[in-house]
Amino acid sequence: MMLSSIPVEELPELIQVMVGAVGATATTALVQGLGGSTVRFPKCGKGKTYDVVVKLIGKEKAESLRHIFNKEVIYLPSLKTFRAKARQREIIRRYDDGGVTGEDLAVEFGVSVRWVYAILNQERI
Repeated sequence: MMLSSIPVEELPELIQVMVGAVGATATTALVQGLGGSTVRFPKCGKGKTYDVVVKLIGKEKAESLRHIFNKEVIYLPSLKTFRAKARQREIIRRYDDGGVTGEDLAVEFGVSVRWVYAILNQERI
């Protein structure tokens, strides 16, 4: 899954900043490689995690992020989080388009009917 397939306004603010700075492809590579963990962007461009960032997206893009997140520790959400949110958006879209019930969607997506309605109700609040 590429982050570019998700509307930018639905991405977390941190990820929006990263996409704006280094692009969706590089940000996706970071999320795939380091998602679900914290990343420290050091002042001097050295460190084990920073070396992984360089390996994933290249020195130039890593430097761009280091300047933006100088000495900050950030949490990169996992790709699993993005997939779950994409599935939720698809369930909501399909339900809102009509012609399918919560039961139909539960079978199609392999989840419980209760979960489908919890997602639908959560969006309405």
